[in-house]
Amino acid sequence: MDSMERTFQLHVPSSTENLAMIRDFVGSIGTRAGMSPGDLVKLELAVDEACANVIEHAYGSDDTREVNRQSEARFGSSAHRYCGHRPRI
Repeated sequence: MDSMERTFQLHVPSSTENLAMIRDFVGSIGTRAGMSPGDLVKLELAVDEACANVIEHAYGSDDTREVNRQSEARFGSSAHRYCGHRPRI
C-alpha cells in the first residue's frame, strides 16, 4: 500500500488566546492520521503546554511574535513540530 503524507501549517500571533485554535488544528491533523481519541487528548495537551510555555516564557507574552505549527499526517501516524520565529526588526 502506498503511504500518503500531507503537511499542514498554522501561523498565529503569539497569544494564549490562540491556544484553542492550535489545539483544534493539531486535533484535526491527528484525527486525519488515525490517532485514537485517548492519544489525541494527550497530543493536544502536550502541544498546548509547549506553546503556552513558549508564549509566556520565551516570548514574554509579546503578541507581535508568531507561533508556527507544522504537522505532517501519514497513514496511521502523525508528526508535529513547533517552530518559533524571531521578532521582525
